[in-house]
Amino acid sequence: MTPDNIFDYSRLFCSLLTALLSLLAPLGAEISSARSVIRAGCALFALAWSNVVFLWTLSILHHNAYSLSTLHSVFFAIAATLQVDRLSDDPKRLWTPYKWAWCLGCISDAIGVAHFISRRNFDYIAWLDLAVAIGKLLVYAGIQCCVSFGSDHRYKRVPQDDAESTIPELDEIDIETGPGTAAKTSQLRAQFKIFWRFIWPSNNRAMKGRFILALVLNSGIQVVGLWIPHALGRFIDRLPIAKTWGSVVFPVIFWFALEFSSPILLGLKQRVWIKLRSYRSRSLDKATYANIMNADHSFHTTKSPTELINSVDKAKGVENSFDGLVEHSADGLFMIYVMIPVIAARFNQSILSLIAVCLMTKYVIFRRAVTALFRANDVLISLNELHKKRQEDTVRGRATAAAFQQLGYLVGANDSRIEELGQALDTYLIHAYWFWASNLLVDCVGQYVGILLVCDQVLSGNMTTGDIFVWLAYWNQVASPVTAILKALENLSKSFQDAAKAGEILDMKPRATQGKGLTVTQGGLELKDITLSLGGNAIFENFNLSVPGGTKVALVGPSGVGKSTIIGLLSGQIVPDSGEVLVDGQNINEVDHDVLASHIGVLEQKPHVYDTTVKDNVLYGKREATDEEVEAACRKACIHDDIVRREKGYETPCGVDGKHFSGGQVQRITIARLFLMDPKILLIDEGTSALDAATEGFIKRSIAETFESRTVVTVAHRLSSIRQADIIIVLGEKGEIVESGTHDTLLKLKRKYWEYWQEHLGEQT
Repeated sequence: MTPDNIFDYSRLFCSLLTALLSLLAPLGAEISSARSVIRAGCALFALAWSNVVFLWTLSILHHNAYSLSTLHSVFFAIAATLQVDRLSDDPKRLWTPYKWAWCLGCISDAIGVAHFISRRNFDYIAWLDLAVAIGKLLVYAGIQCCVSFGSDHRYKRVPQDDAESTIPELDEIDIETGPGTAAKTSQLRAQFKIFWRFIWPSNNRAMKGRFILALVLNSGIQVVGLWIPHALGRFIDRLPIAKTWGSVVFPVIFWFALEFSSPILLGLKQRVWIKLRSYRSRSLDKATYANIMNADHSFHTTKSPTELINSVDKAKGVENSFDGLVEHSADGLFMIYVMIPVIAARFNQSILSLIAVCLMTKYVIFRRAVTALFRANDVLISLNELHKKRQEDTVRGRATAAAFQQLGYLVGANDSRIEELGQALDTYLIHAYWFWASNLLVDCVGQYVGILLVCDQVLSGNMTTGDIFVWLAYWNQVASPVTAILKALENLSKSFQDAAKAGEILDMKPRATQGKGLTVTQGGLELKDITLSLGGNAIFENFNLSVPGGTKVALVGPSGVGKSTIIGLLSGQIVPDSGEVLVDGQNINEVDHDVLASHIGVLEQKPHVYDTTVKDNVLYGKREATDEEVEAACRKACIHDDIVRREKGYETPCGVDGKHFSGGQVQRITIARLFLMDPKILLIDEGTSALDAATEGFIKRSIAETFESRTVVTVAHRLSSIRQADIIIVLGEKGEIVESGTHDTLLKLKRKYWEYWQEHLGEQT
């Protein structure tokens, strides 16, 4: 190997490494610099591409003028382009690999200057190389100064004025370049980790085998695709000199065999994927639904059921998008390690330079387009979710709007939201179309410039006519995987954005399902040093409450002081920020939730019945109960007669939200569940508010008989219904206990409870 060859290969190695470092720079550590570094980067960009254009011109005018020096210049120009592309986002945001790349550039150009000095014969190309090398050395020195003496630049979290929670307006939703893009990338990585356990079937050996087999079949498809252009080229080259079919029969058979084997392998691969995709989709559905149902009460108070179900549906696109990325990434690796070396062996360095420039251009277009698509898609998702929530809310409240003559207002507001949503969709589609149009333009330019370069070699006698067809096929196999990878990355990123809420659900820690058991003897309840905030509002601070076992306790106080919250704490639906909730001295946060629920029955303020039969709804209290037990529970709840009057009796459908029954009947069905459950502790949160006085009195007597020696805590809406309570606890405006005692004792004190009782008597009068 001559000294010139050593020089050329050394510079080529430096340029390749520089381009790779520039591409992977965001994975490195961040450094600070001055804003003027962008000017130096632009100067480097201009010098590098001016040199490349000049050398390409020589390559076209003189067939033998293209050398490794030109290939080296192309890779340095690509590195400069990647750097300027990133610096244009934020000139002060750099990464350590950039410094390494610039050091390699200095080394390469220093070698170039030394090589020029050692030469004896000088031509204008050598002088040009020297001028460019010196110019780049000066630029590199300027960049290093900008980095070394640049002002510190750190990204800090913007301080909030107060603990006040604010929701940004939709027109403020944006994905900024620089730190915003990095934050979005970090968010996508976090979501990828969440969904990875569903993408890779680690718990199923058969499915893992299918995954690997599909990749093997995909590699086989790529190998066949590599041979098809070669076989076609041989057939075309032999055809002009062939006298009979016999002289070309073997190339034709070989070509046909390859063409037919490709769809067969593709069909086998799709057959392997079918069960794998179905398995992963089922696993994702099961896990998401289980996490939703096992989430604590505070989670469900901030989410609508429609929103949760929609998030499950949107999550289904993640695994399909990932499959596309894996498949096309395998194609891309095949292209890099097999296809490009084959092209390098068959064609010259000008074709390699063309491929490198086209791939770099595709990457820059993709990075720019995806930033815009992220921004547009975020706005689109936010608007779409808001639109669905408003539609759901207004449809539910249609009767109220009609009563106040506001139907026209709601229709107009809905039209405005649809127009705004349409504009956001148009913006997203425009960015998407621009992205793919730009990619198509790069593909066309690369294909036709490559044809010109191959034709030039054909005219000079270095290639045959068949090589033109081979180039067309090879270019398609190079460009298609890159375009497919970019499309798969876009789809995967969009899927992660759409499935963000499902990711939050899957990342939630479920309530204790393998905790301790619970032994309930007396049924004593205690809230010990409870501190709780909900929605940013402080509810309790160091709150204490003790309920002796077997007593009947009533909670009284103005609206919003935390009476229902106490029921939620005692039942385990609400987890306190600090403190303990004890049942017979046992911390319920350490108890298996299902075990806890089997001992504590809750009669809710807003009861829910499912869209199934009456019998099925009552059986939620005890699944293994007999028909006789169900009927007995319904008799205690004073609902049996209403049920049997229906044509289908206990098989009567309740309808959505119990619409086939009145509010009082729905409440009695849910009370029947509790009688069937027969818990040791009963918590009533205004559970008889929809009943008339006679029915309420009957049910109160049934509850008193059934739970005679058990603990019952009641939130009362009628003071007359709690006169017989063992202890009445009165809560103040700030959620503190202001007084407690029996009905008669509290009346004698003539304080808060006495005032409530006087108001109650006035209402009755």
